Amino acid sequence: MDAHALECFVTIVDQGTFTKAADALHLTQPAVSAQIRRLEHVVGHRLLDRSVHGAVPSAAGRELLPAAREVLAALERARHALDAFGLELTGTLRLGSIPSVTTLDLPRALAALTAEHPKLAMRLTEGSIADLTRQVAVGTLDAAIIALPADPPTGVRFTTLTRSRLHIHLPLHHRFAGTRALSLRRLAGLDFATLPPGTATRTALDLAFTTLHLEPRIVFEASDPARVLAFTQAAGHPAVVPGIATAPGLSAVQLTQPTIESGIALATRDSAAERPAVDAFARQLMTAATPAWLT
Repeated sequence: MDAHALECFVTIVDQGTFTKAADALHLTQPAVSAQIRRLEHVVGHRLLDRSVHGAVPSAAGRELLPAAREVLAALERARHALDAFGLELTGTLRLGSIPSVTTLDLPRALAALTAEHPKLAMRLTEGSIADLTRQVAVGTLDAAIIALPADPPTGVRFTTLTRSRLHIHLPLHHRFAGTRALSLRRLAGLDFATLPPGTATRTALDLAFTTLHLEPRIVFEASDPARVLAFTQAAGHPAVVPGIATAPGLSAVQLTQPTIESGIALATRDSAAERPAVDAFARQLMTAATPAWLT
C-alpha cells in the first residue's frame, strides 16, 4: 500500500473535493485520481463516493481512514527522527514539569540529552498540570511532563510515557495485609498517607474518590514515595503510592473497584513540524521510564 496514495486519500477526505486535494498536494487532478484508483485496486473496495457536491468516504473508506492517518503520522515522526539524527542541536529547549515525577528518571534524561547535544541549553520550570499545558498551547514552553488522567487543550497532544497501578502499602500486622486487593471504599474508611496534589498519583486518586462520591482521609503527604513509605513504617498508617515496590515491613496490595492507574505524559504542540530538540528529549524520556515490573 503506497504512502503517497494514502496521503491523497486522506487529503481528499479533509478537503472535500479532488480539485482542492490536488491543489493542496501540488498535483494535477488526474494524478490524484490515478492514485485513488491504484489504492482502490489494492484494497479491493471503493473508498470514495463522488457527487456534484464533492467526495466523501464510502463505508470501506471510513474503515480505512483512521489507519491511514496513523500510517501517515508514523511516517512523519520517522522523518523527524531521521532529520534529527546526527544533527547538532543548539538554542534553548524550554521544558516544564509537575513537581514530583516518581516513575521517570528526569535528571537521567536531561543528562543524556546534554551529553548527546552539548550546545543545546535547557530551562526547566515547575507548575500545575493546567498551567503547563496552557504554556505549551501558547508556545511559551516547548514540552512539559504532566500527570494523567488529564484532557489536552486544543493544539496540544499527550504522549504517554509511563503508567502505574496504584497500590496500598500496609504494615504486615495490618488487618488487610496479605489480601490480594482492597477496594477504594474500604480505603475511604482508613487514615492514609500519599503524594501531594499535582502529582500523577494524587491526580488519579482524587478523580477516583470524586467519581465514587467519597472523601479521602489523608493524614500525611510527601512528594517522595520513599518518604511516604517511611512514614507508614513509623506511624502504621497505610500509604498509597504507585507500583508494587515497597519497603521492609510493609505489604503491597492492589487498589481495585476501580483499578486506579496513574500516568506520566509528555505534552507538546500538535504540530506537524516538531522541533528536533523536542523529539530528542522525548526519546531520552522513553529510555528513562521506570521498568514495567515496578508498576
